[in-house]
Amino acid sequence: MRLELGVPLAVALGVLAALPILAHLTLQSPRNRRAFGAMLLVERMVKRLRRQRRITDPLLLVLRLLGLIGLLGAAMAPTLVFPEAQSTVEGTGRVIFVLDRSMSMGQRISGGSLLDRGKGSIRQRIGEMPQGVQMALFTYDDQVVALTDGFTTDRELVLARLQEVETSLSGSKLAPALLEARRLMDGDPSDVVVVTDEAGPTMVPDASEELSRLVSQGAGVIPVSLAPDDPQNVTVEDVRYAEGVEGGILRFSVLNFGEASREVRCEVALPDSDVIDVFVDLTPGQRAEKQVTLPREAMGGVGSVYCEDEALPLDDRFFFHLPQTGGQRVLVVDGDPGDTPTQSEVYFLERALAPWGEQSSGLTPDVVGPAGVTSLDSDEYQVVFLANVADPRPFASELKTFVSEGGAVVISMGNNITPGRYNEAFGVTLPAKLRKVRDLADRNSEEPVRLRIPAVGGGLFSTFSASGMRALQEIGAWKVMTTEPYQDSEFVRTLLTYEGDHPALIERRVGQGKVMLWTSSIDYQWSNLPLQAMFTPLMHRLVGYLGASSGSSAQRVDALVGETVSIGLGRDVASAEVRGPSGERISSFLEGQTVRFRAEVPGAFVVVGPGDVPLAYVAVNLDHRESDVRTGPSLQEVGAEVDPDKFERREELAPPLLGAAGIAWLLAGLWASRRRTT
Repeated sequence: MRLELGVPLAVALGVLAALPILAHLTLQSPRNRRAFGAMLLVERMVKRLRRQRRITDPLLLVLRLLGLIGLLGAAMAPTLVFPEAQSTVEGTGRVIFVLDRSMSMGQRISGGSLLDRGKGSIRQRIGEMPQGVQMALFTYDDQVVALTDGFTTDRELVLARLQEVETSLSGSKLAPALLEARRLMDGDPSDVVVVTDEAGPTMVPDASEELSRLVSQGAGVIPVSLAPDDPQNVTVEDVRYAEGVEGGILRFSVLNFGEASREVRCEVALPDSDVIDVFVDLTPGQRAEKQVTLPREAMGGVGSVYCEDEALPLDDRFFFHLPQTGGQRVLVVDGDPGDTPTQSEVYFLERALAPWGEQSSGLTPDVVGPAGVTSLDSDEYQVVFLANVADPRPFASELKTFVSEGGAVVISMGNNITPGRYNEAFGVTLPAKLRKVRDLADRNSEEPVRLRIPAVGGGLFSTFSASGMRALQEIGAWKVMTTEPYQDSEFVRTLLTYEGDHPALIERRVGQGKVMLWTSSIDYQWSNLPLQAMFTPLMHRLVGYLGASSGSSAQRVDALVGETVSIGLGRDVASAEVRGPSGERISSFLEGQTVRFRAEVPGAFVVVGPGDVPLAYVAVNLDHRESDVRTGPSLQEVGAEVDPDKFERREELAPPLLGAAGIAWLLAGLWASRRRTT
């Protein structure tokens, strides 16, 4: 409600209100005259003047002032303006209900949601309408859905469709909903009932132009505001990872859209399901920053931060990408420790797996001698390297069990290897039976025999660029371990060969795991492998291919609910599958090097290629602009700017003010007459 003045300049006449006061002060005369001596004149003069300046009839003064103020008020032509839609639901015989179902309508108030309250309001209005009124029902979030096929008089149908409406996870766009209502009107007058919480500073102003068009075509717009008096909501706005002590620092910010200070409990859930509890103090309408220190070792992937909030539970969780910290463990069995570190069989391998420490690579190489292999837990280790180990028979059974449960073993050759012991220990588990050592070139006078570029990419080489594939040719060997003849099959593949068709890297699938045979040494006794620039990336890709993430070569993508996510893979793949937060398969499309899918819910998604190799991790979150439940300009206010006659009720105050002034002057006259007679 507001007050408008038709003649603002009439306020200047308010100075006339001083006239009755002056009259009472100056026009008073003594009623009783008495003679007094000349000597008393001076003494009594002061008292008389004081009495003359006192107001002797305050009631008469008040009545005269009220009469004058009433006249002055009427001269200003004041008008009271009330925000009130001037349409009624049955006014035109056609009613369009437009119901907001966006995320903010999930606010909980008195045990129910705003959407429940909005549905109840529509049910009540339908129940109060006379029979024969035509009805239509729309819902909207970031899209508009028509729940009835045009207009209908079937109340039961409308009520049934209304009952099915649920809160979405999307934002709210009112303008398209008003556009659909205008299209349905098709130029004929209709009443449009808009049920919304009006949340967000821009939702209603962005729809002002469409509201103007709707009203201009004869629509009677009836706003039904569900905005709570004290909106409350807490949401996680952002999460960032930074390197630091232990496993690094995780910083996140929490927004408080309410008008009260509060403390909330938050949980940081890491990809390996570890949970870190933290409490955050929030001030009204402000952002609070918090940080937690991560464990020294944590799995990479998609984690989440959850902050408990009963007001709007839908937006309490934020998903984020976390790199591998600490590292997945790789067991390296050193078969030839050597007299100095650089003479150790695995010196270069250990440096390649963790060149600047464990945190830098995401891998933790545990180096042991053959006697240190006692038990292998597939939950602790993903890959085992046997580097020039003379006799694997004491722990061969543990290795075979480890492989069958999904682990991977990489066997490299060297001077300590005895073919018979390996053939006896592993049998058919070996990619190919070992035969004997063969010299490919004279180390003292000849260049090593180089690797060939693999004929087909993908698999182990899927992350290598064209230049990386060419760099493989720099790797060569002077000596290799030959194998018995074998055939490539579904279970056995030759991944790399030297010039002259000598196998370099052979793979065998065993149960859920794999065994790799590198036919040369992993140090520089038989080959130049550790001296090449490709050594470190090749070892990292090898352990990643075998299931141990080394920082992960998969892409990391962020997206919002409702978006169509497009991921360029950078290479052709035979197939790609998208899996949702619960591991379910998500409908997707693969076009060349791009995979597309629609993100319907928040959570952690993963795109996998052939062999379940992760190609991309996707963290899908809600659009937190919808989390701002504070209201901006209301639909009533915006409508009043568009067409005041349809959104405001006006009461002219000049007539009652004139009447009040007349009554005041009449009472003043009667009172003055009564005083004179007495």
